[in-house]
Amino acid sequence: MNITSISREKILKESEKIVINEGLSAVSIRKVASLCEVSVGTIYNYFESKSDLVLALIESIWKEIFHMTEDSLVFESFSECINFIFKAIEKGVVEYKNFFDFHSMSLAADNKEKSRKMMEKYFDHIKKQMLFTLNKDQKIRKAAFNDQFTEEDFVEIIFSMLISELMNKTNNRKQIVEIVRRCIY
Repeated sequence: MNITSISREKILKESEKIVINEGLSAVSIRKVASLCEVSVGTIYNYFESKSDLVLALIESIWKEIFHMTEDSLVFESFSECINFIFKAIEKGVVEYKNFFDFHSMSLAADNKEKSRKMMEKYFDHIKKQMLFTLNKDQKIRKAAFNDQFTEEDFVEIIFSMLISELMNKTNNRKQIVEIVRRCIY
């Protein structure tokens, strides 16, 4: 093996290839080192353990699936935002085999707390995007929200439906978007 300098990003990109081709559970330090053409020890210079590599990889994949950047995506309507999230999830399920299942299982693994915090971070990011879009949507009925049913409440409910959809692997996308339309427009 060629022991050369390598970047953290290159290690994650090669790891991502494994996930795409074989699934997240197939990632190993040895396999990643081989793809990167570096020694196993070189990988450990960047990640203390396989668990740390997997967590960094999960974070990278979350960003990839949901196109997460510092800038908010701009949508014309809240329902368009919901459609985007569904499409991103569908793409993620197809492109990254068993990613969502594996990430859920990692909550019970070695880095349970780190994994839970990471998931919360990305869930919060998605919910903030949803709330931002909801607040900018000019087509929403004036009486759609009040003190008993706020925009934040609505986002939490719709987000819960999205997560349920993801975990149960059902295909209720059209129905959820229709619920959104009937509730707020």
